[in-house]
Amino acid sequence: MRTDYRQAIVESEEELAQAERALRGQAGQARVRMLVLLKSGRATSLPKCAPLTGYSLRQLIRTPAVY
Repeated sequence: MRTDYRQAIVESEEELAQAERALRGQAGQARVRMLVLLKSGRATSLPKCAPLTGYSLRQLIRTPAVY
C-alpha cells in the first residue's frame, strides 16, 4: 500500500519552508527538505526523494528531525 504523503504530512508547504529556512546549515534541514519534496509531490517516495536532497536513503532516514 502506498502512502499519500500530501495527506500524511500535516504541516503546510509554507510551514515546512519556514522550518527549512530556520534550520539552514543544521542537520535537520535535510529532513525538512525531504518533507517539502514529499508534500509538494516533487518526490513520490523516500527512495526518489533521497537523491534530490543530496543524501543516501539511509542518511536521510537517520537524520534527526529537529523542528
